Amino acid sequence: MKFFILTAGDNYHPRSGTGDWIATFETIKEAEAAVTETTQSGDDCYLIGGTIYDWYEIIDLRKWVLSE
Repeated sequence: MKFFILTAGDNYHPRSGTGDWIATFETIKEAEAAVTETTQSGDDCYLIGGTIYDWYEIIDLRKWVLSE
């Protein structure tokens, strides 16, 4: 079962709902491996699946569900 959700987006254009959802992974290591830190125009950014994003977050669904 895939418990880790990778979300990413741009600082100037947040998407609503699940629009920032990129992919799901079975382990956090797989999710982390999908992200490459890089720079563009001198700013830190992240390359994920051939697209550059300003931010990313890995969400562990087990913690999210159990926090309630």
